[in-house]
Amino acid sequence: MSRRLAGLCTLIALLGSATQADAGQSRQITLRLGDTFVVSGTDLGCEAQIGTKVMKGHRLIACFKINRGALAAQSYVAALGDDGRVVVGSVKTNGSIGAAVFNRKPAALGTSAKQIIVHTGDKLLLAGTNLACGVNNDLAGIYPTCFRVTPKGGLPGSYAFAETETFVAVVRFDATGKTTKVIFKRTQA
Repeated sequence: MSRRLAGLCTLIALLGSATQADAGQSRQITLRLGDTFVVSGTDLGCEAQIGTKVMKGHRLIACFKINRGALAAQSYVAALGDDGRVVVGSVKTNGSIGAAVFNRKPAALGTSAKQIIVHTGDKLLLAGTNLACGVNNDLAGIYPTCFRVTPKGGLPGSYAFAETETFVAVVRFDATGKTTKVIFKRTQA
């Protein structure tokens, strides 16, 4: 994941503390590489980036939990790449990203950066890819879910992740791209 994460987390912490009231209308947002988004009213942020280690050279969206301007210790960073690979890495007690605890790829399957505060119902698409994120509000709280999308829903057989303040989960779409099955879940500290 990105070396810029420490600085990004500080920026997110500052912007996240100045939360805005949820807008009544959801937005369609196109992300560019380097853009970040913060889920309003939470400690969750995401970044569109080029992978430097696990998904080297691939465009991806990584989401994470922050605490006082840094990655939250004993939490997880989840990333979904343009090739369909999903990786979840643990965050060590010192705030650095540790080893991948989940790493799978489906068998068959440039401009200036900006930071965006997102709200429930907003939908984001990483330009030039089929990577999308939506901001949910349900029993698990308010959180981003990222997945590969087709005009009819999720890409059949592909992976998606949800990063909440209490857990990170990876799901897999069925052959129709409509129903998902949880295949990995870990509790955040």
